[in-house]
Amino acid sequence: MTPHQTTGLTGPAPTPTVTVKPIVLPAPQRGQDLHVRVSAPLTGTRLPIVLFAHGFGSDLDGYAPLVDHWASHGFVVIQATHLDSKRVAIAADDSRRPHLWRYRVQDMKRILDELKLLEASVPGLPGRVDHSRIVAAGHSFGGQTAGILVGLRVTDPQTGTADDLSDYRVMA
Repeated sequence: MTPHQTTGLTGPAPTPTVTVKPIVLPAPQRGQDLHVRVSAPLTGTRLPIVLFAHGFGSDLDGYAPLVDHWASHGFVVIQATHLDSKRVAIAADDSRRPHLWRYRVQDMKRILDELKLLEASVPGLPGRVDHSRIVAAGHSFGGQTAGILVGLRVTDPQTGTADDLSDYRVMA
């Protein structure tokens, strides 16, 4: 028996997907370009978007089984390689290090600003994405990043302020 048979749950069958990586977005404010991965189903319209933020040290190739599952079930999943990635390997004394959490949020907003370009970078995807249905998700440090996009306030240890860095384009 499959898990669906034992629980009585049904849902759409997985569909084939396509992944394009790295899509490079210029990001001079962060000190180096932003590398992005987009995974999407080959079929379907009005596809919702999941912005996925990796955990500390991971990269745009992390979490492939989860991302592939979501894409095969009708979501466009967009991942970035944040500055804290081992792949980026910024130095311990890099002046950006205390602000990594802010750079992560800026990365996600940069992705939102460039949705049309990202969509156009994936063969067969243009015109099939619903830009009004965007959610943020993440693991560990990425969960904090996702939370900030929907209203979580983090007190900046250097300024003592907890600014609202949410983004109206992210609905959940």
